[in-house]
Amino acid sequence: MDIVDASTIESLVAASGWPAISVYLPTHRFGPANQQDPIRLKNLLTEAERQLSDTMRSPDVAALLAPASELLENTEFWQHQEDGLAIFRSPERFDHYRVPHPFDETVIVSDAFFVSPLLPVMSRGERFYVLALSENEVGLLWGSRFRVGEVELGPDVPTSIAEALWFEDPERQLQFHQSGRSGTGRVTATFHGHGGGKDDPGERLERFLRAVDGGVRHLITPGAPVLLAGVERVIAGYRKITRLEDVVEVGVEGNPDRLTPETLHDKAWPLVAERFEATRAAAAEQFLSGLRPISADVDEVVRMAAEGRVASAFIPSGRRADDRRFEQATAAIWKTGGEVWVVPAGEIPGGGELAAVLRY
Repeated sequence: MDIVDASTIESLVAASGWPAISVYLPTHRFGPANQQDPIRLKNLLTEAERQLSDTMRSPDVAALLAPASELLENTEFWQHQEDGLAIFRSPERFDHYRVPHPFDETVIVSDAFFVSPLLPVMSRGERFYVLALSENEVGLLWGSRFRVGEVELGPDVPTSIAEALWFEDPERQLQFHQSGRSGTGRVTATFHGHGGGKDDPGERLERFLRAVDGGVRHLITPGAPVLLAGVERVIAGYRKITRLEDVVEVGVEGNPDRLTPETLHDKAWPLVAERFEATRAAAAEQFLSGLRPISADVDEVVRMAAEGRVASAFIPSGRRADDRRFEQATAAIWKTGGEVWVVPAGEIPGGGELAAVLRY
């Protein structure tokens, strides 16, 4: 699963200039259904070529579509799919996102990317993380109501207590000084003031957890809730030292090394779903009560969103490719720390085209 966040949407909405090609298609995680996915993409690229042929020479069209066409023969790419694939191509950029959300087959060639089908993937503020902790393995997963996907850990995140406290082993320390840093292995943390083997296990665990905390903080979207998965001793230790902004009070208990991502999602989602639903209900009530400034005028909300005045909004799903106002409003609201729920038109509070609660 590829991460689609507020900065992703903002970047795509801000891009402009002809030609901007947007391609959406449903995909499959497993065979034999996924064998048809490259064929489906090939047909959509043929349609994009047809739309471009009136204004571009064939060699230029082929060169423009080449990065997407190369995916057709990329076997490994098709073996790691989600429920939907979104591709964006212009002369300046090529992006593709595998997401747990099915799309209708769509090809749009315009002077701006068609981003609306991607908005529900980021919708409702329903973004959370699962930090799976054990002394033998560390994993960070990015979650939504659909499922979780693994976040690649950088070199600043130790993947085990042995790795984090590597320098505390005198024999390995001697080996390091003898061999230098010419190898390709990861050495992610250095600790001072303690000799190897002399520390209390609790102190060693604490230093490991501090190293993890320092490494994962920059990987987590500010304000997103984080669920902890692990045995009670490790989780309790992490709660005491973490500097993360929002760690959920309840967690997934047990050894996470034995849990699949699907199982982790099944256990984690009920722990955060109620929180997200309560936030959504409160935003709807704020709009309907009239106790806060509100607006249901699309153009006004677009302008106020750009000014940072929109706290939360309900945006209708399934917008037309020729009406970018909702995409622009959504990107601006997310950029300024607001919340957006992309819902069917019939679920918009007040029954208008959209509903926004203003900061002022």
